[in-house]
Amino acid sequence: MKTRLFISGIIATVIVASCGINEADYNKALSQVDSLKSVIGQYEKRCAELQDSLSILRFPADQRYNQIVNLVKEGSFDDARTAIANLRAVFPNSKEAEMVGAQLTYMEKKEAEKKAEEERIKALGFKVFKDQATVKFEKKSCTFSGFTYGRTFTFDHVADVGEYYYRTADKGNTYILANMSMTTKESYASTPNLAVYKIVDGSLKRLASFSEEYASWATYGAYIGNYSETSHDFSKVNTVRWKIAAEISNDESKVPLVILTNKDGSYPDSSLSIDEVREKCEVIKILNRNKI
Repeated sequence: MKTRLFISGIIATVIVASCGINEADYNKALSQVDSLKSVIGQYEKRCAELQDSLSILRFPADQRYNQIVNLVKEGSFDDARTAIANLRAVFPNSKEAEMVGAQLTYMEKKEAEKKAEEERIKALGFKVFKDQATVKFEKKSCTFSGFTYGRTFTFDHVADVGEYYYRTADKGNTYILANMSMTTKESYASTPNLAVYKIVDGSLKRLASFSEEYASWATYGAYIGNYSETSHDFSKVNTVRWKIAAEISNDESKVPLVILTNKDGSYPDSSLSIDEVREKCEVIKILNRNKI
């Protein structure tokens, strides 16, 4: 402050002294004033830097680390992360800057556990839905059985030649496999549209839809189209059988999954709340129910 007053006094003296002198000397004096202002600015900047240094020294790395530990213990994770960022910025090469990595790992673990527990609580609402082996629509009913997982989807078994056809899931994937039979007195009926859902944050998110293939053929000639297959024709029979499958990842197969269709057999929405499921859908099967 004394330095600033001294320099300010010099500036005032120069300005006063400049009165009554010629233009050249006046301009020279103004130039000296600008130079002195620049010096003042440099001194002020240096003073600010020294004040910042004093603040840093008053709050060293070890004290910052202890504060972070206490914030983590209190569960103030956002404040702890801010303090960690400040510690690493001010003391990047300190041992404390390395030690806070363990605190970050602990916070991430606790947050993951909290999120998992919250999702488990939200998912509990889906336990009220019972599996339905048979779902009835307006003029038809469908029966489902044999739900399992497998990399191979087999179908179109041809009785007279002992052959069948199959598809293989991609690497890292598996099929949800099941049997479906549909019964109706109508001469024509379409299969319902089924989809599998994962429980995410208390709602259902669609993972995949089911495809269906005929379970079997009486003869190879019928399979290749040389003549009709009466066991697939509702104008000839009341019940037709299919194999159904939906491909999902191996990781997805380990969590609770909900298989459903709309009450009219149409394709369900991509996202559904519990209330929407209750209002619009038929729940056919909940896989891994014990993990809800």
